[in-house]
Order: sequence, then C-alpha cells, then structure tokens
Amino acid sequence: MAYVALCALSALAWAPASRASADNGVGDGLYGRLRHDFFVQVGVGAGARLIPEAQPGFPSEPSWALLVDVRARMTGVAGIVVGTSTTRTNTTLFLGSEVRPLYPALVLQGIITGRARADLTIQSLYIELGAALRFVGTLRTSFGWGIGFEVPLVLPQQFSQGVWLRFGVRHLREARSARDLGVSAAPAEWIPHVSLAMTLGVSEGRFAGWEPPRTRR
Repeated sequence: MAYVALCALSALAWAPASRASADNGVGDGLYGRLRHDFFVQVGVGAGARLIPEAQPGFPSEPSWALLVDVRARMTGVAGIVVGTSTTRTNTTLFLGSEVRPLYPALVLQGIITGRARADLTIQSLYIELGAALRFVGTLRTSFGWGIGFEVPLVLPQQFSQGVWLRFGVRHLREARSARDLGVSAAPAEWIPHVSLAMTLGVSEGRFAGWEPPRTRR
C-alpha cells in the first residue's frame, strides 16, 4: 500500500499545480512534504489507562500513563511504530505499523482547502495496528490498534517536517501469558492520550527534485 501511494505521489509531482493557494504560498497541498523521502517522528505524551471490565488480581481504577514512541514513515504515508506506555503498575511495548490514508487520497483528488494547518490536520488522520507486549508480573501478549490525528504547531516548511500536537486513542485487547496459559489474563484497556511530536525529514529526496513550480496568488 505504501509503494502504491508513493508512486501516486510521484505522479502528482509532475502534474500541474493546484488552483488553490495555501496560506504559506504553496498551492498543491503538499506543503513541502516531498522535500524528504523518509520521516522520523519522536513523540512524548500522557494519557489515561481505562479498563472497562475488571479482572481478578488487576487494578480496575483509571490511572495515568506516560507514552513515548518513535515512528518512521516513507514520505509521511506509511511506516512502523515502536512505542511504550508506562503506568504505576505495568509497562506495555507496542510494535506495529501505521498508515495515513487521507494524505495521498485527498491530495491526488485535489481536495484541499488551501489552508496549511487545516489540510495538514485533516490529512494526518492515522490508523495503527500491531502487537502489544504487556509486562504485568509476567509477559503477556495481545493485539492492539489505535487511531488519531495531529495538529501542526510548527509547519513543515518552517522546521524540517513540523512539530505536532497528537490526539489519539489506543486499544489493547485482553492479554494472556506468553509462557503459562494458567496465569490469568490481563484485562483489555483503552489509552486516550495527547502527545507532543517532532518530525524530522531524513534522506532529502529524489521526490523533491521532481516537484513542479508552485502557484501563488
């Protein structure tokens, strides 16, 4: 999927620039994202650990969680996620993949507002899927997924690939022990969270040189 999206974005770079003009002078809705082939994003934030159904031996009340993650994406479309969430009772390691489908879909169809912050926020919608390794006395594994979006605090053209405020929620299914099936399962949990994320552009790109001149009003 990432390969198809990248090919499509490359084709877009050859096309005439969009009629819409952006508030930073860029008229195609890309806002400098093709200047780099790869993005590396580091995020730090906090959230709440919510457990809908209590399990014997596990605390059921909500608790605060500290979240740290690193994301690597190809041209901002799809990539991998490595993240941790830590509460006073346990630590969880999340390993998964991420895709941002609205970015290529809306840009390719020319569905842009011409306002950088609005477009970047809408196009930042992401979905993540992966495995959660939960350390609660013993190692337990489960499936996890998440969804969220980001609001740009600093635009990509102002600093590398931008600084963002991320709003998301991650769901971890009931986790069973990886070694001892006789150990009770850790309960399913939800983690709504807010993070500050810095995105760096890596490997200045082959795509950047293919972009056509921008249109301005």
